[in-house]
Amino acid sequence: LISRLESLDALKQPRREDLDNVYVINPSAMPEDGDQGPAPEGTQSLSGLHAKLYVADAGWHARVWTGSANATNAAFERNVEFLVELQGKKSRCGIDSLLGNAEEDVTGLASLLQEYVPGTEQKVDPEKTRLESLAEGARRALAAAEWSAKVTALSGEAERFEVRLLLEEECAPEIAPEVHVRCWPITLTDMAVDISSERGEVSVFSPLSFEALTTFFAFEVTASSEMTSVSQQFTLNVPLSGAPINRQERILRSLLDSREKVLRLILLLLSEGGQDEHEALIAAQGMLGGGAGNGSGPVPFPLFEALVRALERDPLKLDQIAKLLDDLQKTPEGRHLIPDGLDDVWQPILEARRRLKT
Repeated sequence: LISRLESLDALKQPRREDLDNVYVINPSAMPEDGDQGPAPEGTQSLSGLHAKLYVADAGWHARVWTGSANATNAAFERNVEFLVELQGKKSRCGIDSLLGNAEEDVTGLASLLQEYVPGTEQKVDPEKTRLESLAEGARRALAAAEWSAKVTALSGEAERFEVRLLLEEECAPEIAPEVHVRCWPITLTDMAVDISSERGEVSVFSPLSFEALTTFFAFEVTASSEMTSVSQQFTLNVPLSGAPINRQERILRSLLDSREKVLRLILLLLSEGGQDEHEALIAAQGMLGGGAGNGSGPVPFPLFEALVRALERDPLKLDQIAKLLDDLQKTPEGRHLIPDGLDDVWQPILEARRRLKT
């Protein structure tokens, strides 16, 4: 386990005893103020990186996950988190490869670490801990509240909308005076509004383009005192009413605007979590690059192999593909995006999948 000193000090002792090694960053490896120079014009200096890294060895292979999830029950059971998984040979991206080996003169992360000894450095800041608790409490209360959003088309303006963010007054969260809350649609970072004391109609976001309509709203809670402040950001998926009835199909078409992209998405869905499917993806992409890049040529054979493997090993992937193709079939523009020859490959697989369900 490698973490910050204050985070390790906050752990209960039995948990630390379950670990073979516990490290912190060596203070001499931390950059001093000014070492990195001023931030480029028009950018902000970054601090407080929230990303986590997990590395696991599995035989001759290793898996690496990086993203927002803490190593907590809340992160993996309640919160909405984002992780990217990478796979490779243990010799290239396993635990020992990450840490390095001083005896073999292989430099790695271990050269920047030192053994963690409880209580040898700064203690946990009680004020910061208090504010973190207030911010976390506000986050939980906001996440548990009953939110909704209503879309209204602006009269006289084609393809322009307003979105009203609503909160049920009966279950409105109680926010401590020291906590301030801002909110914005994730497609419009420049429309953040303060909603710390709002009830009922929280805010109106306008004007929004069709592409900016979203069910996801970002929240930032900041707990402050005269001594310090603590902030958390999170996203909620809010029920959206009044949106154009063809919104889902139009968004799908805007993301998948060519036959090549449709084919690549299908291959990506099939490639998740399996080396064989991954190899099929690489082979099919090579064939696309060799002249079938617009999806107008015959469907590459590795796609059929990947579909058959999915039918045997993970048929739920086929259900995802079926939903994608059904959505595309709803409009003439969507049907035009389905690669030529795909139906000949897909229909036998789909029929076999239906028989498995019955």
